[in-house]
Amino acid sequence: MTDQGIDDYETDVLVIGGGFAGSWAALRAATLGARVILVDKAYVSRSGASTMSGGITTCPLDTDDLDVWAEEFITHGSYMCDQRWTYQLLEGQRARIKDYESWGVPISRDADGQIRRFASRGMITVRGMQYQPKVAMRELRRRALEHGVTI
Repeated sequence: MTDQGIDDYETDVLVIGGGFAGSWAALRAATLGARVILVDKAYVSRSGASTMSGGITTCPLDTDDLDVWAEEFITHGSYMCDQRWTYQLLEGQRARIKDYESWGVPISRDADGQIRRFASRGMITVRGMQYQPKVAMRELRRRALEHGVTI
């Protein structure tokens, strides 16, 4: 048996799946100095659920009380989620929104230029926002490549 047509790669981090989660993971690992390979079944940033989604996501801002938000997620989820991860998700989401803003990803805004937020389904305090996922995925791909990620 021969190895014809088989390539060998060396990497520190192998990310399988090029949607939002995989692309963010690849970018983060690369910014921390890892050699990263990101693989997907299609062209990263032009296919899949992330690119085609409605671009609606949770939108905690610096002025929001994360304890109140976390409690709402935890109680509405019947306490089945890892509460520490809930906080990590909310804190990380604040940072991702700032990334999108600095990258120029279009975000729906009100007449005063503030992020337009709306009540999330089934929630009381938690708010969501809408952005353009195709632009966000294109920026994620571009930045991952800039940081040396092999796609």
